[in-house]
Amino acid sequence: MRTSVCREFLLYLDRNGELDVGESPKAVVKWLKQSNLPFDLKHLLHFDWPQKTAEILPWLRLSAAKEIPALEARNKLLRHGFLQVGSSVGGDPLVIRWDLEPFEVGFLTHEEFWGQDVEPQKVYARIARSLESLLYRVVEDRYVPIDYYAAKDINAFLAEEARDASGKLQRRSGSRTSARGDKAK
Repeated sequence: MRTSVCREFLLYLDRNGELDVGESPKAVVKWLKQSNLPFDLKHLLHFDWPQKTAEILPWLRLSAAKEIPALEARNKLLRHGFLQVGSSVGGDPLVIRWDLEPFEVGFLTHEEFWGQDVEPQKVYARIARSLESLLYRVVEDRYVPIDYYAAKDINAFLAEEARDASGKLQRRSGSRTSARGDKAK
């Protein structure tokens, strides 16, 4: 994780003061020191994370640093290499998946995750290759899925596009015909 890049993007998004990016309260720092989070993620949350909960897109909210340790499913998520750092407008948890390198960002579907005994990996859809990538998309006003289901559909679409671009899609056998029904030569 490039914490300096995340910091720059967060500061840019905070240009109106809504996020109040800066050092976290002592209680959060104490929790971070006791957590099993990777150093880079701890550092970002300690020194350069929003201190106010705010929307970074009309459908995407980042949680204030003081809220992150208090989130309901925190321990379950941490055991599986996830950390909730926000949510979609519809309630899907926005998570950093720190069990992978780089740390991916995605949504968990709240319909299947909350109150269920399900592993987060099974109800997770990636929305960005990394936190830096997500913040860059927001800063540059690029597409970010609205929730888990949009992310899942977009990921399937992009996988099909990648297969098509590499020529791995199988073409139908037989002769080709034109739109008028004439046989192509």
